[in-house]
Amino acid sequence: DEFLNGITELMQELVARYQGISEEKKEQFQGKAKGEVIGKCPRCGADVREGKVNFYCSDRNCAFTLWKNDKFLASQGKRMDKTTAKKFLSKGKIHYKDLVSRKTGRQYEATVEMVDPGEGNVQFNLSFPQR
Repeated sequence: DEFLNGITELMQELVARYQGISEEKKEQFQGKAKGEVIGKCPRCGADVREGKVNFYCSDRNCAFTLWKNDKFLASQGKRMDKTTAKKFLSKGKIHYKDLVSRKTGRQYEATVEMVDPGEGNVQFNLSFPQR
């Protein structure tokens, strides 16, 4: 009991002494977001930056990501490059005239819309032009 009381007193003293950390000191422990800013996060409004394998929200509390090797886009003959990510972030959709069908290998026209469920991975929907 004496040992645990000593630990409790020490913790209370440490918390009281260090509860007010200056902004300068806080910045030393914050991860610095790297990479070029390509747009704003649709979930939280923070900057979206380019990383090695993705385009990510610079707010560590937000998990928004656009993957460069996105399987859906790859299945349609497209890549998530910087230009594509910028368009999805600014407009939410991209109209393509040269998507490739997985089944037939033929090209077709459609609009790919980014759908963000608010958590987890971003999804994409196809909509086809009226004929």
